[in-house]
Amino acid sequence: MEKEKVALVVEGGAMRGIFAAGVLDIFLEKEFNPFDIYIGVSAGAINIASYLAKVYKRNYHIYKQFTGCKECISIKKFIKGGHYFDLDWLWEKSMEKYPLDLEQIYSEIDRSFIVGVTNCNTGNIEYLKPQKDNLENCLKASSAMPVVYRSKLHFNGVRYLDGGLADPIPVKEAYNRGAKEIVVIRSKPSYYKIKPTNKAVRLLFKNLPEVQRALDERVDTYNNAIDFIKQSPEDVKIHDIFPTDDFEVSRFTKDPDVLETGYQIGRTVGKSFLANRNRC
Repeated sequence: MEKEKVALVVEGGAMRGIFAAGVLDIFLEKEFNPFDIYIGVSAGAINIASYLAKVYKRNYHIYKQFTGCKECISIKKFIKGGHYFDLDWLWEKSMEKYPLDLEQIYSEIDRSFIVGVTNCNTGNIEYLKPQKDNLENCLKASSAMPVVYRSKLHFNGVRYLDGGLADPIPVKEAYNRGAKEIVVIRSKPSYYKIKPTNKAVRLLFKNLPEVQRALDERVDTYNNAIDFIKQSPEDVKIHDIFPTDDFEVSRFTKDPDVLETGYQIGRTVGKSFLANRNRC
Protein backbone atom coordinates (compact mmCIF):
# COMPACT_ATOMS: atom_id res chain seq x y z
CA MET A 1 0.00 0.00 0.00
CA GLU A 2 1.39 3.40 -1.00
CA LYS A 3 2.34 5.68 1.89
CA GLU A 4 -0.01 8.60 2.32
CA LYS A 5 1.73 11.90 1.64
CA VAL A 6 2.32 14.48 4.36
CA ALA A 7 2.81 18.14 3.39
CA LEU A 8 4.23 21.26 5.00
CA VAL A 9 2.77 24.58 3.86
CA VAL A 10 4.28 27.86 5.08
CA GLU A 11 2.78 31.31 4.52
CA GLY A 12 4.93 34.38 3.84
CA GLY A 13 4.48 37.79 5.45
CA ALA A 14 7.94 39.43 5.48
CA MET A 15 8.91 40.04 9.14
CA ARG A 16 5.94 38.00 10.32
CA GLY A 17 7.86 35.00 9.05
CA ILE A 18 9.86 35.01 12.27
CA PHE A 19 6.95 33.06 13.80
CA ALA A 20 7.44 30.23 11.30
CA ALA A 21 11.18 30.43 11.94
CA GLY A 22 10.48 29.69 15.61
CA VAL A 23 8.15 26.79 14.82
CA LEU A 24 10.57 25.21 12.34
CA ASP A 25 13.52 25.58 14.71
CA ILE A 26 11.57 23.47 17.19
CA PHE A 27 10.96 20.94 14.43
CA LEU A 28 14.72 20.85 13.83
CA GLU A 29 15.46 20.47 17.53
CA LYS A 30 13.06 17.54 17.82
CA GLU A 31 14.13 16.07 14.45
CA PHE A 32 10.54 16.26 13.28
CA ASN A 33 10.32 15.94 9.51
CA PRO A 34 7.66 13.50 8.31
CA PHE A 35 6.98 15.52 5.17
CA ASP A 36 6.98 14.43 1.54
CA ILE A 37 5.86 17.78 0.09
CA TYR A 38 7.04 21.26 1.10
CA ILE A 39 5.26 24.31 -0.33
CA GLY A 40 6.13 27.89 0.59
CA VAL A 41 5.58 31.38 -0.72
CA SER A 42 7.77 34.43 -0.10
CA ALA A 43 9.29 34.34 3.41
CA GLY A 44 7.59 30.98 3.87
CA ALA A 45 9.65 29.46 1.05
CA ILE A 46 12.86 30.83 2.58
CA ASN A 47 11.88 29.42 5.96
CA ILE A 48 11.38 26.00 4.37
CA ALA A 49 14.74 26.20 2.59
CA SER A 50 16.51 26.85 5.91
CA TYR A 51 14.57 23.98 7.50
CA LEU A 52 15.51 21.55 4.73
CA ALA A 53 19.13 22.71 4.91
CA LYS A 54 19.00 21.99 8.66
CA VAL A 55 20.52 25.37 9.49
CA TYR A 56 19.23 25.94 13.01
CA LYS A 57 18.24 29.56 13.76
CA ARG A 58 19.30 30.74 10.29
CA ASN A 59 16.22 32.86 9.69
CA TYR A 60 16.11 34.01 13.31
CA HIS A 61 19.59 35.50 12.93
CA ILE A 62 18.71 37.06 9.58
CA TYR A 63 15.61 38.75 11.01
CA LYS A 64 17.42 39.97 14.11
CA GLN A 65 20.71 41.05 12.52
CA PHE A 66 19.76 42.45 9.13
CA THR A 67 16.14 43.52 8.84
CA GLY A 68 16.50 46.33 11.35
CA CYS A 69 19.33 47.90 9.37
CA LYS A 70 18.72 51.08 7.40
CA GLU A 71 20.23 49.32 4.40
CA CYS A 72 17.34 46.84 4.47
CA ILE A 73 14.27 48.92 5.36
CA SER A 74 14.44 52.65 4.72
CA ILE A 75 11.75 55.21 3.99
CA LYS A 76 14.46 57.73 3.04
CA LYS A 77 15.83 55.41 0.39
CA PHE A 78 12.31 54.80 -0.89
CA ILE A 79 11.51 58.53 -1.17
CA LYS A 80 14.68 58.98 -3.22
CA GLY A 81 13.54 56.31 -5.67
CA GLY A 82 15.15 53.24 -4.13
CA HIS A 83 13.70 50.26 -2.34
CA TYR A 84 11.77 50.54 0.90
CA PHE A 85 12.59 46.88 1.48
CA ASP A 86 15.93 46.15 -0.19
CA LEU A 87 15.70 42.46 -1.01
CA ASP A 88 18.97 42.60 -2.97
CA TRP A 89 20.97 43.84 0.02
CA LEU A 90 19.26 41.43 2.42
CA TRP A 91 19.79 38.50 0.10
CA GLU A 92 23.49 39.24 -0.39
CA LYS A 93 24.14 39.61 3.33
CA SER A 94 22.11 36.54 4.22
CA MET A 95 23.81 34.26 1.73
CA GLU A 96 27.21 35.63 2.64
CA LYS A 97 26.89 34.96 6.37
CA TYR A 98 24.33 32.14 6.38
CA PRO A 99 24.64 30.22 3.10
CA LEU A 100 22.18 27.47 2.30
CA ASP A 101 23.55 23.92 2.12
CA LEU A 102 22.21 22.83 -1.26
CA GLU A 103 23.57 19.30 -0.85
CA GLN A 104 21.55 18.91 2.34
CA ILE A 105 18.39 20.40 0.81
CA TYR A 106 18.52 17.96 -2.09
CA SER A 107 19.86 14.98 -0.15
CA GLU A 108 16.59 13.05 -0.39
CA ILE A 109 15.53 12.06 -3.90
CA ASP A 110 11.81 11.86 -3.13
CA ARG A 111 11.67 15.29 -1.50
CA SER A 112 9.30 17.67 -3.31
CA PHE A 113 10.16 21.30 -2.52
CA ILE A 114 7.82 23.73 -4.27
CA VAL A 115 8.02 27.52 -4.37
CA GLY A 116 5.04 29.68 -5.30
CA VAL A 117 5.56 32.76 -7.48
CA THR A 118 3.11 35.17 -9.11
CA ASN A 119 3.37 35.38 -12.90
CA CYS A 120 3.04 39.05 -13.89
CA ASN A 121 1.72 38.17 -17.36
CA THR A 122 -1.16 36.05 -16.13
CA GLY A 123 -1.60 37.20 -12.52
CA ASN A 124 -1.75 33.53 -11.56
CA ILE A 125 0.30 31.51 -9.15
CA GLU A 126 3.02 29.26 -10.58
CA TYR A 127 4.50 26.48 -8.51
CA LEU A 128 8.14 26.04 -9.36
CA LYS A 129 10.16 23.02 -8.30
CA PRO A 130 13.63 24.54 -7.97
CA GLN A 131 16.85 22.64 -8.49
CA LYS A 132 20.32 23.32 -7.11
CA ASP A 133 21.20 25.70 -9.92
CA ASN A 134 18.12 27.91 -9.64
CA LEU A 135 16.94 27.68 -6.03
CA GLU A 136 18.19 31.15 -5.13
CA ASN A 137 16.44 32.69 -8.15
CA CYS A 138 13.16 30.96 -7.26
CA LEU A 139 13.31 32.07 -3.63
CA LYS A 140 14.14 35.63 -4.52
CA ALA A 141 11.38 35.81 -7.14
CA SER A 142 8.87 34.46 -4.62
CA SER A 143 9.91 37.16 -2.14
CA ALA A 144 9.78 40.16 -4.50
CA MET A 145 7.14 42.22 -2.69
CA PRO A 146 5.37 44.67 -4.98
CA VAL A 147 5.87 48.43 -4.54
CA VAL A 148 8.39 48.24 -1.65
CA TYR A 149 10.91 46.38 -3.83
CA ARG A 150 11.33 48.24 -7.11
CA SER A 151 13.46 45.84 -9.17
CA LYS A 152 11.76 43.77 -11.86
CA LEU A 153 12.79 40.16 -11.41
CA HIS A 154 12.74 37.98 -14.50
CA PHE A 155 13.23 34.24 -14.35
CA ASN A 156 12.91 31.87 -17.32
CA GLY A 157 11.95 34.90 -19.42
CA VAL A 158 9.00 35.80 -17.21
CA ARG A 159 8.63 38.60 -14.68
CA TYR A 160 7.57 37.34 -11.27
CA LEU A 161 6.33 38.90 -8.05
CA ASP A 162 5.79 37.71 -4.50
CA GLY A 163 4.02 34.35 -4.49
CA GLY A 164 1.83 35.48 -1.62
CA LEU A 165 0.06 37.85 -3.99
CA ALA A 166 -1.70 35.11 -5.98
CA ASP A 167 -1.83 32.33 -3.36
CA PRO A 168 -1.02 33.48 0.19
CA ILE A 169 -1.61 30.06 1.82
CA PRO A 170 -1.16 27.29 -0.77
CA VAL A 171 -2.93 24.59 1.24
CA LYS A 172 -5.20 23.58 -1.64
CA GLU A 173 -2.14 22.99 -3.82
CA ALA A 174 -0.77 20.56 -1.22
CA TYR A 175 -4.09 18.73 -1.24
CA ASN A 176 -4.21 18.67 -5.05
CA ARG A 177 -0.77 17.07 -5.02
CA GLY A 178 -2.09 14.18 -3.00
CA ALA A 179 -1.32 15.15 0.60
CA LYS A 180 -3.57 13.44 3.14
CA GLU A 181 -2.08 15.22 6.13
CA ILE A 182 -1.06 18.88 5.91
CA VAL A 183 0.73 21.04 8.46
CA VAL A 184 0.04 24.72 7.71
CA ILE A 185 2.15 27.40 9.38
CA ARG A 186 0.51 30.78 9.06
CA SER A 187 2.03 34.16 9.90
CA LYS A 188 -0.99 35.96 11.31
CA PRO A 189 -3.15 35.37 14.41
CA SER A 190 -6.51 33.67 13.95
CA TYR A 191 -8.43 36.94 14.30
CA TYR A 192 -6.62 38.56 11.35
CA LYS A 193 -8.79 39.89 8.55
CA ILE A 194 -7.08 40.62 5.26
CA LYS A 195 -7.80 44.06 3.83
CA PRO A 196 -8.58 44.95 0.19
CA THR A 197 -5.67 46.40 -1.77
CA ASN A 198 -5.25 50.15 -1.49
CA LYS A 199 -6.44 51.87 -4.68
CA ALA A 200 -3.21 53.82 -4.97
CA VAL A 201 -1.22 50.58 -4.90
CA ARG A 202 -3.50 49.06 -7.49
CA LEU A 203 -2.89 52.00 -9.85
CA LEU A 204 0.84 51.30 -9.77
CA PHE A 205 0.11 48.17 -11.80
CA LYS A 206 -1.99 49.81 -14.50
CA ASN A 207 0.34 48.28 -17.10
CA LEU A 208 -0.10 44.83 -15.59
CA PRO A 209 -3.88 44.28 -15.66
CA GLU A 210 -3.63 40.63 -14.61
CA VAL A 211 -1.67 41.62 -11.53
CA GLN A 212 -4.42 44.14 -10.75
CA ARG A 213 -6.92 41.30 -11.03
CA ALA A 214 -4.89 39.19 -8.62
CA LEU A 215 -4.80 42.10 -6.18
CA ASP A 216 -8.57 42.51 -6.49
CA GLU A 217 -9.11 38.79 -5.84
CA ARG A 218 -6.59 38.45 -3.03
CA VAL A 219 -9.11 38.85 -0.20
CA ASP A 220 -11.25 36.04 -1.60
CA THR A 221 -8.19 33.88 -2.29
CA TYR A 222 -7.00 34.27 1.29
CA ASN A 223 -10.41 33.70 2.83
CA ASN A 224 -11.02 30.64 0.66
CA ALA A 225 -7.78 29.12 1.94
CA ILE A 226 -8.82 29.76 5.54
CA ASP A 227 -12.22 28.19 4.85
CA PHE A 228 -10.50 25.16 3.32
CA ILE A 229 -8.37 24.76 6.43
CA LYS A 230 -11.33 25.03 8.78
CA GLN A 231 -13.71 22.94 6.68
CA SER A 232 -11.37 20.53 4.94
CA PRO A 233 -12.46 17.50 2.89
CA GLU A 234 -12.97 14.28 4.86
CA ASP A 235 -9.98 12.57 3.24
CA VAL A 236 -7.38 15.02 4.58
CA LYS A 237 -6.24 16.05 8.06
CA ILE A 238 -5.04 19.65 8.38
CA HIS A 239 -3.07 21.01 11.33
CA ASP A 240 -3.46 24.79 11.54
CA ILE A 241 -0.51 26.45 13.28
CA PHE A 242 -0.78 30.21 13.78
CA PRO A 243 0.52 32.90 16.18
CA THR A 244 -1.26 33.58 19.45
CA ASP A 245 -3.19 36.82 19.87
CA ASP A 246 -0.23 38.54 21.57
CA PHE A 247 1.87 38.28 18.39
CA GLU A 248 2.67 41.91 17.47
CA VAL A 249 5.06 41.52 14.54
CA SER A 250 3.90 43.36 11.42
CA ARG A 251 5.13 43.04 7.86
CA PHE A 252 7.96 45.56 8.38
CA THR A 253 8.66 45.40 12.13
CA LYS A 254 12.24 46.42 12.96
CA ASP A 255 12.09 46.44 16.77
CA PRO A 256 14.41 43.60 17.93
CA ASP A 257 12.42 43.04 21.12
CA VAL A 258 9.16 42.60 19.22
CA LEU A 259 10.88 40.26 16.77
CA GLU A 260 12.37 38.27 19.64
CA THR A 261 8.96 37.88 21.25
CA GLY A 262 7.48 36.81 17.91
CA TYR A 263 10.16 34.15 17.51
CA GLN A 264 9.61 32.84 21.03
CA ILE A 265 5.86 32.64 20.37
CA GLY A 266 6.68 30.48 17.36
CA ARG A 267 8.84 28.20 19.48
CA THR A 268 6.12 27.89 22.13
CA VAL A 269 3.41 27.11 19.60
CA GLY A 270 5.72 24.63 17.84
CA LYS A 271 6.35 22.76 21.09
CA SER A 272 2.63 22.67 21.83
CA PHE A 273 1.86 21.31 18.37
CA LEU A 274 4.37 18.47 18.69
CA ALA A 275 3.20 17.60 22.19
CA ASN A 276 -0.45 17.43 21.11
CA ARG A 277 0.36 15.55 17.91
CA ASN A 278 2.28 12.90 19.82
CA ARG A 279 -0.76 12.30 22.03
CA CYS A 280 -2.97 11.55 19.05
